[in-house]
Amino acid sequence: MGGINHQPCSEYDPQAILLSNTLSQAYSKFWSGNGKIEDALSFEIGKMLDQAEFAFLRARADIKESFRLIEVTRINMDRLLRLMEKKSFQDLPSLSDMDFTNFKEKLEIGGLFPKNASLLWQLAVNSIKEGGYRKMFVVLKGYFTLLLERTQQFLDILEQAEKLIKKGEFQESFNKNKFSEFKRTFGSLFCTWNEVLCVFYFSSLISLESWYIQHRYGSVIGNSKKE
Repeated sequence: MGGINHQPCSEYDPQAILLSNTLSQAYSKFWSGNGKIEDALSFEIGKMLDQAEFAFLRARADIKESFRLIEVTRINMDRLLRLMEKKSFQDLPSLSDMDFTNFKEKLEIGGLFPKNASLLWQLAVNSIKEGGYRKMFVVLKGYFTLLLERTQQFLDILEQAEKLIKKGEFQESFNKNKFSEFKRTFGSLFCTWNEVLCVFYFSSLISLESWYIQHRYGSVIGNSKKE
């Protein structure tokens, strides 16, 4: 299975894997775009403005593709939710008996828990306690909508930045704090991505752990399984 898709469940696996796959691709495109922005800055510093502009155009293309993939991810979430309703999805009984505090401690000891992410963990746990994975997926869908909003804001800022690149003034705008909107907009999107991925990851871990408990396969943080 992939790194962040949810529990093994034959009825839902294809759609669940597609969901995490498009989310992963969207994040990859976001970081690829960031790398090309850094390429553009390097070219500009070297007075190679044509190459800088080309790198920047490629950066915008990556961020636009990230936006498209987030939209696809949101659509995939809707499809998964409809499939859950169609098949009368029920959370595993083991989920209601899980000791979330103990599980979190073991994840921390095992190096599987990001430091300073306790609030996001609690958001995932509370959502699951309140409404199972139907509620959890609705929360994630809301995050995807927020990602779209902040990605679009960043794309709007990139349009302004492209004009500076063409004149060779992009780096100078940073040095003299003339274009702080760029860093603020990027930072807002960066932080949203971090939150989304943490919540999705925690949701996936809890899902998998409940599956292992239900079928007596041991634990995510251990190797024991029934024969």
